[in-house]
Amino acid sequence: MFTKKQITNAIKITVLSAILIVGLNYANAAWSGPTGTAPDGNTPAPVNIGTASQIKNGGLGVNALSVFGNGLFTGKATADRLCLGGCCISSWSDKTCRTQ
Repeated sequence: MFTKKQITNAIKITVLSAILIVGLNYANAAWSGPTGTAPDGNTPAPVNIGTASQIKNGGLGVNALSVFGNGLFTGKATADRLCLGGCCISSWSDKTCRTQ
């Protein structure tokens, strides 16, 4: 015969083992491995600091932008004002700085 303490310990071990097994199965089911070597078939590669040209299909927001070298903008670019050489205008009809 088993003592009451042995039965209680066996129940504790069984319950804890069941909880651990169910928890591991749940965690394993929620995670799936990559479908290919990154970025093939997965998320696109991030914009990085490499020297190779990069194209991002989608929007990109920045708080500030500095271009050191050549800049190329295609499409429409909008701004509240245009500044060149310290002279800023808000519209093409603004003649304040055109002579400077």
